[in-house]
Formats: sequence, C-alpha cells, structure tokens
Amino acid sequence: MSVQIVEQQQQLENISQHLSNQERIAIDLEFDKNYYRYGFNLCLMQIYDGSDCYLIDPLSSHLDIQTIFPVLEDESIEKVAFAFGEDLRLLHSLGCFPKSVYDIDNAISLLNYSPASLTNHIKNILDIETGTSSQMSNWYDRPLSDQQVQYASEDVLYLFSLQDQLRKEADQKEVA
Repeated sequence: MSVQIVEQQQQLENISQHLSNQERIAIDLEFDKNYYRYGFNLCLMQIYDGSDCYLIDPLSSHLDIQTIFPVLEDESIEKVAFAFGEDLRLLHSLGCFPKSVYDIDNAISLLNYSPASLTNHIKNILDIETGTSSQMSNWYDRPLSDQQVQYASEDVLYLFSLQDQLRKEADQKEVA
C-alpha cells in the first residue's frame, strides 16, 4: 500500500479517473471548525481504494478540489466512512452531495456495539492497534508531519475491513 500526497491538478485528475472505476472507496475528511481559523474549513481529504491511499490537499493552490466531486456524487461507487455527518455538512457547503454512503458508525450502532472512537473500534473489532491520534493537530500546517500522514491514512485504511466484518456479523444475526 502506498500513500500519495496529492497537491497537483494533474495528479488529482488522474486519481479521479482511476477512482471513477472503483466499486467502493473509503473516505474521511480532516477539517478545522473555528479551532485554528474562523469558519468550517476543509484541510485534507483522505481516500483509500483498497490498494492506495490518497491524501488530497485542498489547501494547495495547484489543484481544484471540485475535480473529485463527481466521484463522490457517483451512485455506483459506494463511499465507506465513519461518523460522516460533519464531513457531509462540510461537503454540502462546498457544493458536493455524496451518494451511496455507508457509514460504519451506523452499522456499529445497529449491531449494539458501545459507542467508541474509530481507533477503539479498529482495536476491538479487528484487533489492530493504530497510531496515536493527531485529530486535534493543526491541519493547516504544511508540509504535513509524518504523524499527521499516518493518522490521516489510518482513518481510511481499515474501513473496508470493518465494513466486511460488520456485514458478516449482520448476516449471521439475520440467520440466527
């Protein structure tokens, strides 16, 4: 698995074309909501396609984040996310209206798991330890630190595995 930091328009166009042919993608956003700057601002978009992780930098003056919006709005591509409510509100404010979103947090609730962070669900359900949290770091800082890159990648890396496990559990409960 490779992690690519996407800061150039041509990169984003190539990745968008690639992602438009996927059946599902994992997605998360890092944003700032009146913490380091005024307003509700997109600072990073993470997308994982099952092989590669793309950290798309909307703060780069060399790309237009709207290039990725058709992929997010494509009903034929399932978007796998965790606790995606605030992310959706932010995307809506930017004029992007994602379709076919599978929110793992909803599935976890339906399967009667206790509320917890994504990191704790990854540990409890998949038995995988992830790195320390950088959620509250300054996502406006560039270049991104190694810890931020690791944290941002891990926010999408395990979403497919979680989804697959939860679907398996849901199927077993229906049969029982």
